[in-house]
Amino acid sequence: INFTAATLDDERFIVFFEDVTERRKTEVDWYADEERFRQFFDESPIGIETYDAKGRLLNVNRSCLEMFEINTSSELRGVNLFQDFKIPDQDIQKLRTGQTVHFELEFNIPPDDPNSKELPRVKILDVNVSILGGFVEQEIDGYLVQFQDITARKLAQRALAKSESKYRELVENANTIILR
Repeated sequence: INFTAATLDDERFIVFFEDVTERRKTEVDWYADEERFRQFFDESPIGIETYDAKGRLLNVNRSCLEMFEINTSSELRGVNLFQDFKIPDQDIQKLRTGQTVHFELEFNIPPDDPNSKELPRVKILDVNVSILGGFVEQEIDGYLVQFQDITARKLAQRALAKSESKYRELVENANTIILR
């Protein structure tokens, strides 16, 4: 119970009582939900980033840092969703109207030692971008970006296609017939 007292004059005062039980319960539930979301965000195996309405990076989770092989989120300072991800203009327009956009992002991670003769490593990510929190006064509140590392699967598919092509070429150019 919350109460407020006020003096009316030298001999009288007034006290207001308010039952705040429901409000306190709502606050406790809200904080618990926020903590569950924070834990989900931090521990998710999917890389997650959030951006404001202008495309400026707000938050990044641990899995995302690991995918990009980055130690801290401060290394991503200044990243902009619309400028740094090479999203086609038609997809940007879809995002700005509240539609979800899905694409693959391929990039190279340079070797740790810039003087190394080691080749950069290829990373291929499956990227899903959707609006975050809906619309606020007819404007988009922000964006949620989810990443899944599909490098191993894509490289295996490429290797298989290359092998199939070589085998097909070998069979098509063979001068002899192989029977079993």
